[in-house]
Amino acid sequence: MNTLRHLGEYTHPPKARKRLGRVLRGEKGITGLETAIILIAFIVVASVFAYTVLVGGIYSSQKAKESIQNGIDSISTLRVQGEPVGITNEYDNDGDGDLDNDICRSEVDWDDDATAATGTVSPDSSIYREGTYSVQIACGGTWAAANDLLASETTSVMNISTAKKVRLWIRASATCDAGDLQLVLYDAIATLDKEEQLDIPAMAADTWQHVELTLAAAADCTSIDGVGIEAEADPGTMSIWVDDVEVVPYVTQLKVTVTNGLKGWSIDVTPHFEIATGSHGELSERSTNEKSLVSLTTDNPSDSTNNTAITQCAWTVEFLGNNNGDYILDSTESAKITVWLVNYEWDSTNSMLYYSLGTGTSSRFVTSPNLTLGANTKFKLEVTPPAGATYPVERTTPATLTSVMYLRQ
Repeated sequence: MNTLRHLGEYTHPPKARKRLGRVLRGEKGITGLETAIILIAFIVVASVFAYTVLVGGIYSSQKAKESIQNGIDSISTLRVQGEPVGITNEYDNDGDGDLDNDICRSEVDWDDDATAATGTVSPDSSIYREGTYSVQIACGGTWAAANDLLASETTSVMNISTAKKVRLWIRASATCDAGDLQLVLYDAIATLDKEEQLDIPAMAADTWQHVELTLAAAADCTSIDGVGIEAEADPGTMSIWVDDVEVVPYVTQLKVTVTNGLKGWSIDVTPHFEIATGSHGELSERSTNEKSLVSLTTDNPSDSTNNTAITQCAWTVEFLGNNNGDYILDSTESAKITVWLVNYEWDSTNSMLYYSLGTGTSSRFVTSPNLTLGANTKFKLEVTPPAGATYPVERTTPATLTSVMYLRQ
């Protein structure tokens, strides 16, 4: 017992027991108010931190979105595939079934002037420039200034009011001064009502010349139905050959094939115009406004006054290959956009298609024959999709225009 008590006293000396007693009897602690203050402090700090993180995240997301949008805006979502194509004024002027710009091909005999018998007309298969014949006018009868018609030919009724010039191949067996001969366009050949009288330049003997003649009042040439050759001076005894009277070509359509430049992106290419359904192929306005904007500017180096700028061209769209029936250009689709520089209409009275000019400064079409897109002219076509930058296409038309032209750089 003594031993155990001795051990207990050794293990817990009096000072140690005294300290332990004070600890066990102590009443010092944390109150509820202090606990609440600490809890509130933690909540405030957590809220501030959460707000900071949330605002920072939203700001970063917004900046990322703006960066993405700026990236999209800085590039074009549309891409032009291949080379643009130019189409010239192709329609059946002379009624021969071919889509061309001929007024009269001279493949058949013309009519001589029976009242004066100045010229005798016959087809010539040995001297010609186009096709297999020309028209030979053998002059040798009595010439009178009051009746100077040598020969004429009835044509299909045609509207060439968008043309700037006409041209023809002509040859004479003797020299001719400028204005000695004239090309005449009739708007009522049955009564010899003349719409245009165009002076033919000076010609050397026995030499074919391809002459271009500027129309004096193209806007009035809406119903041309015949051509003729007149002599303003006595031709004497000589022969004149005429071949292939036609409108000087100009570009009526520009075609570009576009694809979607961003994978997974959809582009609305709803046009304002379309080819009229079940019709003759004329243009028809849609009720829906277009979603993309096509503009055109030209740069004519020979005559800056003939430059034009169309801020909102008329255009149609045709989907190629995979098309799901809407006007949304998906990343797997391609579409051909046709820009119409002049309007294309149907004349029900004369049963013919024809091109017409626009009117006013806000027109979608060329407003004057002088502004049509001719040969050796630089142009810029800009396609602006609903989202993304404008895609420019710059080309120069060739020196000689053909019916279909691939406009390579």
